[in-house]
Amino acid sequence: MTEFKRTDGKDKDFIENCRLLDMDLDRRVGKKIQRDKYKQYNRLDEIRQAIVVYENGKAIGGGAIRRYDDENVELKRVFVHTAYQGKGIGSRLVFLLIEWAKELGYQRIILETGELLAESCAVYKKLGFQVIPNYGAYVNMPESLCMARDLYNRDLCDMKGWEVTVKRAIGGLEWVGFSQKHPEKLLCISSQKITVLDCGNGDITESKAEYDEENHIAVCAALPDEEIMIAGQYGGKMEQASVQGDKVLIETSPDHITTVTFVPASGASRVIFQNYGYYTCGFSCDGTYFMFAQDAGITVLRKLCAHERSRG
Repeated sequence: MTEFKRTDGKDKDFIENCRLLDMDLDRRVGKKIQRDKYKQYNRLDEIRQAIVVYENGKAIGGGAIRRYDDENVELKRVFVHTAYQGKGIGSRLVFLLIEWAKELGYQRIILETGELLAESCAVYKKLGFQVIPNYGAYVNMPESLCMARDLYNRDLCDMKGWEVTVKRAIGGLEWVGFSQKHPEKLLCISSQKITVLDCGNGDITESKAEYDEENHIAVCAALPDEEIMIAGQYGGKMEQASVQGDKVLIETSPDHITTVTFVPASGASRVIFQNYGYYTCGFSCDGTYFMFAQDAGITVLRKLCAHERSRG
């Protein structure tokens, strides 16, 4: 059984994992670059959020995030013991650290690795990270390679004929569903709380709800007298074609990369997502709102009416 435990930089198992990471780096790249200069940037006493991975009670890996500035958090000290690599544990670990970063309100996660660490670079790219100019202390270190991943979906922010009304990170997001009676209301069920989001103004109301994960139906105290169809990463399906003629096409490859293409009622189609971590997306019953959910949170867009589009 694999367990992921939240802790901090003082945890003895996390400290031991970092020691093993340094030994592994010394073995792999220590003869090619001078690694001592990196020690000052890996101080464990500055780490407040760390995760240790256990397999049947034995520590087999870990990683951490550390505040960089108000909007950016840095991924640090990610390592899975050699015998347990290639099993998806590292990817799951990074996803959980991303979830934690979202809970803390950060907008982007950044990291430093090295071009000599080809396997690590490949994994990060599969998880949605992109190469960026070296930042901070790494600016004058050509052997360093810096990467970043947004914690919300930027590709939706410039959709012609639509405007973003809500962009929010939701840690532990499980299910979402539009109200039929109030199309601007979106029920959001996470592992932490249940809320109703007003897609028009972004207001959030906490509520109580009961939901059936097999039949994908929920009833919510804040939205009485209706059953709400819910969808999420593990099931259900939202409206993928609107009454106004817009639609989305969703395809998932054998290696679990999901491609979402937005097909407007008029105009050119465009890919709005191509990555891991897709949950669900769909339109409100009146076609006014489009909601996209992924592991980075949710983005809601409102369709502009004709005079708004002409004015823009």
